[in-house]
Amino acid sequence: MEKSKERVRSFTWSGETGSGFLEELSAFVEQTCKKLHVDEKSCCHVQLAVGEAGANTREHAYGGETGRVRLEMVKSGHTLEIRLTDWGKSIDLDQVPRPQVGPDLEETKLDGLGVMIMRKAMDEITFETKSGGANQVTMRKRVSAN
Repeated sequence: MEKSKERVRSFTWSGETGSGFLEELSAFVEQTCKKLHVDEKSCCHVQLAVGEAGANTREHAYGGETGRVRLEMVKSGHTLEIRLTDWGKSIDLDQVPRPQVGPDLEETKLDGLGVMIMRKAMDEITFETKSGGANQVTMRKRVSAN
């Protein structure tokens, strides 16, 4: 029996980390999820993870300044892969602290919360620095159709 070829669909957004960029990312993710027939719950998880990745890019890779960003969403079968690329300062995951949430808000330390949220929302997440100084976070999510 011959295996049928999976249809791979890909969409890309490019922009900068300026004013309104997180809203643009969120809208792009929502529209793309609809085009790819991704279920609503998975789409919400992807929006949350992309929002955190985008906020981290602006804050940490570009130090709060404006910088280039590219977001790619690729669906193959029941897997949605998201790649967010920037050209700012790279991240060392070993240096990202774990958030420390306790009953005393005065002692709560939320550093690293974004990465934790990304990991909880997605099935797989990796960070790497590519040739040419590009930083890429790749996230994968198993999805079902609407």
